[in-house]
Amino acid sequence: MDFPCELGSLARRKKSDARYVERFELYISGLELCNAFSELNDYEEQKARFVGEKRKRAEQGFSGLSDRHRFLGVLALRYARRFRYRSRC
Repeated sequence: MDFPCELGSLARRKKSDARYVERFELYISGLELCNAFSELNDYEEQKARFVGEKRKRAEQGFSGLSDRHRFLGVLALRYARRFRYRSRC
């Protein structure tokens, strides 16, 4: 099933169509048993999504979401480590 990018803010975009994310839900008899997605681990894209979501909420008159600096900081460290290890090979 294809989920629009806006409904999967922590999920990785599909390589075949960037409008959608890699996510699925499993329901049996109307009961949600599973909600799964491929984790987005790209710091730059995650930050851009958070900024975009905050801007859209402000435009619609909703209060802004808290800045997710701590989450982005951890993601940035993971991203930097991954890049550093790749460059050594």
